[in-house]
Amino acid sequence: MYSRIYIKVFLLLILFSLVFINILYNTNNETYPNSYVIIPQLRANISHDIKIVTIVNNPNTEKYKVAISTIKCYAAYFRYDYILINTNENDDLYEECNQEDYMYRRHCFLARYMEDNFKDGDMILVLDADIGIINPSYVLEQFMPRNNEEIIFYERIFNHEIMAGSFFLRNSDYTRKFLLNWANYDSKHPKSFDGRDNVGLHYFLLDYIPDEFKRKKKTCYKLWERSKNWKDCSVFVACLKYIINHASSYEKLLVGDDYYTLDNGRIKILKKGSQKVWVRDVWLTDSLWSRNDFMLHGLKQDTIGYFGFGSWHLPIKFEEFDLNSCYSVNYINNWVYYKKYFTTNRRVRSLLNETITQTRKLYQEELKKSGILSY
Repeated sequence: MYSRIYIKVFLLLILFSLVFINILYNTNNETYPNSYVIIPQLRANISHDIKIVTIVNNPNTEKYKVAISTIKCYAAYFRYDYILINTNENDDLYEECNQEDYMYRRHCFLARYMEDNFKDGDMILVLDADIGIINPSYVLEQFMPRNNEEIIFYERIFNHEIMAGSFFLRNSDYTRKFLLNWANYDSKHPKSFDGRDNVGLHYFLLDYIPDEFKRKKKTCYKLWERSKNWKDCSVFVACLKYIINHASSYEKLLVGDDYYTLDNGRIKILKKGSQKVWVRDVWLTDSLWSRNDFMLHGLKQDTIGYFGFGSWHLPIKFEEFDLNSCYSVNYINNWVYYKKYFTTNRRVRSLLNETITQTRKLYQEELKKSGILSY
């Protein structure tokens, strides 16, 4: 008799567990209608040709399929040219791009490609392959260089670096020379843990500041020569940023609340937290995003749910993504959002500000460690 009761209780527990799991699954996978988030736009200003360029060195881009698919769809609807370049398929095209490190070589390749394929004055948004669109309500004209600006970079939120994997530039002699000179820093960095082009960019930018501010750069370079890991690189970059920040404040008219410039305004760098930055790292907010977000960086297939740096969760229902619908207003149907990752602007801003505060504190600590304040 008791055994039958136990069996019934056990079966009821299993039933309740299955019901609970089903409810939890449905809740976690509940989606928003697109119209709740996306506000379709048309390009108001088409006086400039805008290109979106991604450079890879491997024909297999499967690990970036979410990111690349969203960029392709967005570009198709807004009539931006999207160019995905595999340098390994074009080795004979630019033989002079012989930098050993691909991360430097890609900038040489981009400069030559711009010269051969784009008109002077065209605007080019360069994106790493793992950058994708989360909210296709924005147009690129909101972010492109203006007036005498030639190239726009932005500061990353979680460290002191200026991002090397995405920038907006005008096709001109100035920017092509800039890219070639950056690429050639592959032969100028020390034989240490150098941080590749992302860290090298900061030392290269010292070429664009007044001479009176360059005297301290040897102090920083000694740190680079001794660098053994990313922590050492972080101290080196903090040292360089100190010099760059002082140089950019030399001309106060060329510094704003959310940006600073070099070379008389030709090089613009957006500060942490600027609303004019088009992309941020997805994992900074544990994959939460809001209407103020446009693009997200770090969308690699092999780090979804990964236990380690760069882990993220897929915020859209990607299995319903259809590139054939991207040439009409139906493009928005590709962005079907999971509710649990969509939140308020205030919450995202709060999470980002926490990281910015921590990074600024670390910056001050690493400045002291660098020794630059003693000179």
